[in-house]
Amino acid sequence: MKLLKPRCGFSLVELLTVIAIIAILAAIIFPVMATVKERARQNQCMTNLQQIAQAIQLFKQDNRRYPDILGSPVRLPASGTGLGPIWKPGDGKPEMFENVKDQYLFAEYVKTIAMFHCPSSKVTNSSDAVIHYKVRGSTKPEDYLPVYAYDSYDTMVFGSGSDAGGYSVYSETDGTAEPHYVLVWAQSVGDVGSFSPYPPGQADSPKLQQQDYERQLRWRNPPGDTVVTWCSWHQGPDYSGRCPVVFLDGHADAMPAKELRDCKWRTRPKKS
Repeated sequence: MKLLKPRCGFSLVELLTVIAIIAILAAIIFPVMATVKERARQNQCMTNLQQIAQAIQLFKQDNRRYPDILGSPVRLPASGTGLGPIWKPGDGKPEMFENVKDQYLFAEYVKTIAMFHCPSSKVTNSSDAVIHYKVRGSTKPEDYLPVYAYDSYDTMVFGSGSDAGGYSVYSETDGTAEPHYVLVWAQSVGDVGSFSPYPPGQADSPKLQQQDYERQLRWRNPPGDTVVTWCSWHQGPDYSGRCPVVFLDGHADAMPAKELRDCKWRTRPKKS
């Protein structure tokens, strides 16, 4: 009599069961890994901000004022041995960020341009430019400087900008950029009320507005809870995320994006 050999392998039901288990585990693990990666990027961003806060304090010690911008103004390629003229809309392609050595934080106080770039930023071309006003609301040409969109902490870039000569140009005037680091965000106490007090929902008052008015880098000795700048690359499409904010005393907090959207420079540290 011929004996039948047992067949090795898995049945269809067993294979489907294993596949289903793997699919369930993947559905659980992948979102967790994405969250861990985002948390790591946010932590690196907060470290960048803390080092920038230390750098502007060193700048203040040397120059008795805070820098107008963080990195360097956008410049045209240098001719000869000097720096090129400051770039303005309509000029040719500007110099790349890493090639510009100027009188602001880069490269005397911050040695690498990586310090200015949030790991979550979608802007990767270090010659993309954005118009960033030094004086909020001013339209006078002498009151603004172009800065690099690569610098995640001078400004926040929205959209893809407009094409000019084969590269993207971002402009605050057409609503595609929002300044974060500024010396002046309120020209008078009355301008403070343009933003919600922190935390949002509390009643505003002249006393609170006066306190926040004094929290500007325009003054010689602003308090330690003055907002230096923040990063919006972590805010999420519906402002459900948390944006790292750095204060003048050097510490950084991850603040709810919706609160920062409403309060801007009136935002205060968590333990204030």
